[in-house]
Amino acid sequence: ANGGYEIITEAFLPKLVRLAHVNNLLRPIFGEDVFHLVNDKIEEFGFNKDMVKAVVFNKFEGQIDSGKAMMNLMLYVQKLGARILTGAEVFKYEKNAEGLVKVCIKNPLADGKCLQFNGKHFVICTNAFTDSLVKNLDIYPARGQVIVTKPIEGLKLKGTFHYDDGFYYFRDFYGRVLIGGGRNLDMQGEKTLEVKNTKMITDKLKLILREVIIPNNKFEVEYEWAGIMCFGSGTKSPIVKRLEDKIYVAIRMSGM
Repeated sequence: ANGGYEIITEAFLPKLVRLAHVNNLLRPIFGEDVFHLVNDKIEEFGFNKDMVKAVVFNKFEGQIDSGKAMMNLMLYVQKLGARILTGAEVFKYEKNAEGLVKVCIKNPLADGKCLQFNGKHFVICTNAFTDSLVKNLDIYPARGQVIVTKPIEGLKLKGTFHYDDGFYYFRDFYGRVLIGGGRNLDMQGEKTLEVKNTKMITDKLKLILREVIIPNNKFEVEYEWAGIMCFGSGTKSPIVKRLEDKIYVAIRMSGM
């Protein structure tokens, strides 16, 4: 429960006049102000004072270990009786004469042949990858790229942070810095299902680390990865609905 922070640069300083207005909107829900200016954190966290002009704090935000979260989610649904099979690529589905949904999975042992599962209901939760199974939904893919440093001695960061309209996000992680984002550098190019990192974006993430976040620390990148988010045109609301009898979708998470 280390809170969340917005990093404010010179260009975004005029936005701070709206802080009181936003707090007024949220006060009936939270019973107190949500956002506070905490400019003393600029020095405490070791940011570049020439680039970071203000810091806004939200105590209601917190960090989660997403690996542990996924592990415990899997344990929970298995205790309820669900069976989890990973690495199984579904390439088509259809309803049979008995009213069951037949799901065809690529058989890794027999190229091109269908490994069949039958179910009473079929729920598609594959976000941007849903387009391979269902057409004409308002969705498009958006790649997110992330890098993680090796442990940094004397790291001052504590919390979750957003920067440049939220297109960049970073946090401390067991003595490391995890930073991701940058798709605004190539919005069209990042509308892809290709799971890979690109030099242009990872270089930018390293530059922000070096010039803004930890200018007084040497660092090395130990891990990097990419993931595919799913957005829609003009809305951040998810699509959770029945497509037809026994067929459902729960998709378009908008990066959340």
